Amino acid sequence: MTDLNALSQRLVEIRNERSEIAAQDKALKEEFDALSLEVLEHLDETGSESARTEHASMSVSKQVVPNVTNWDQVYDYIREHDAFYLLRKQLNSGPYREQLELDGEIPGTEPFEKVSLNVRKR
Repeated sequence: MTDLNALSQRLVEIRNERSEIAAQDKALKEEFDALSLEVLEHLDETGSESARTEHASMSVSKQVVPNVTNWDQVYDYIREHDAFYLLRKQLNSGPYREQLELDGEIPGTEPFEKVSLNVRKR
């Protein structure tokens, strides 16, 4: 027989542990990002693209990423050039549910009911 009291207690304990770890991770990420910026600034000031220490090899990496300034123009370009591969292939769940309520169905999709458990500490 399943002991729901024991299961719920362990669920709350795990959620609390994960929250603590997430908070630690957030703090470490902030420190890591600040130190990375400091190293990047140092490399820029010295005109270097890389550095080696007794602890690590570090190098500057550059990557072009999009920053959309006008979505209408982007959508026009995508339609004109049949470049739908530029878009991520995922529908936004909230508007999808609303559209289902309005139209009943959306061609090329099928609703999937994701089941999850909500746990609140008492």
